[in-house]
Amino acid sequence: MYESLVRSIEEMQVEFIHSGYLKNDGQSFSVKSRKKYIFNDIKSREEFIKKQILDPTDNEAVAPSIWSKLFKADFLKAAYMGIQDDLSYGEDLWCLCACIMKCSAFGTVPESWYHYVKRETSISNKRNIDNVQRETRLHAALRKLFEDYGAYTEMKEDLERFYLRNLLVCMKRLTAAVCPVYEYPAMDMLVGKRIVLYGAGEVGQDYYTQFRRDMRCTVVAVSDKYRDRYSCDFMKVIGADEIAEYDFDVVVIAVLRESTAGIIEEELAAKGIEREKIIWGQPKLTV
Repeated sequence: MYESLVRSIEEMQVEFIHSGYLKNDGQSFSVKSRKKYIFNDIKSREEFIKKQILDPTDNEAVAPSIWSKLFKADFLKAAYMGIQDDLSYGEDLWCLCACIMKCSAFGTVPESWYHYVKRETSISNKRNIDNVQRETRLHAALRKLFEDYGAYTEMKEDLERFYLRNLLVCMKRLTAAVCPVYEYPAMDMLVGKRIVLYGAGEVGQDYYTQFRRDMRCTVVAVSDKYRDRYSCDFMKVIGADEIAEYDFDVVVIAVLRESTAGIIEEELAAKGIEREKIIWGQPKLTV
C-alpha cells in the first residue's frame, strides 16, 4: 500500500494522497473508491471541503481517516501544530481540513488496500452524553481553523449544518426523541403507495418517521438483512425472505449510497421481487 502511495505522491507531485478502502459495517461489505485525481485549485478549497468533506450524501466524499492517506512528513507536522491538545474526537477530520487549506495540491487514487471494520462499540456509536460535548469541541476547533485561514464566513453555514446534523444523531442515540437527519427526496412519487421500507438503520428510521407523519402513503412492512439488530417496539423489522408475503406497490431502499442500494437491489431481485418495484433515491439532509 505505502509503496504504491509513495510512488503516486512522487508522480503526482502532491503533499498528500488519499486511497480507496474496503468497508465492513456489519450490514454490507463495500469498496469506497474514487477516480485518480489531482486537486490544485487553491480558490476552490472551501467549496471542496463543503461538498466532499462535510456533506455525507456526496458520492465523491473523501473519508477523513488518516489510515487511508499518506502525507509528506514535514507538511503533516506543520499542519498538526495547530490542533488543540484536548481534541480527542474528530482530529482526523480537523487534520484533513487543515491539510486541504494548507496544501498546494493533493491527490486521490482508486486502489483500495485498507480494510475498515465499523464496530458497534466504537466511541461514535456509544450512548453517551459526552458525545455532545465532543461534537461541540470539534465544531469550535473547526471554526477556529477556518477563522485562521480567513475562510469562516464562507464556511459558516455549511459548518453549522454539519454540527447540527451531528447533534441530531447524538440526540437520537441518547433518547427516544425523533430527530430525523435524512428524508426521502421524492415524496410525491409515493402518494397512495403501499411501501415496504428496506433498511432499518439511520436512513430507514428517518424515512419511517417521515412516511408515518406524511400519511399520504402506507408503510406495510420494514425489512432488513440484519433484522435482529433493529427490531424495536415502534418498528417491527422482518427478514427479506418475508417481503413476498406482503401486499405492496414499491420497495423503498433506505440507504445513503447508490453503490449499496445496487447491491441490495440485486439481492432482492434474486429473491423474486420485481425490479420495477424496487426504488432508491439519494437521501436529502433535513438540515
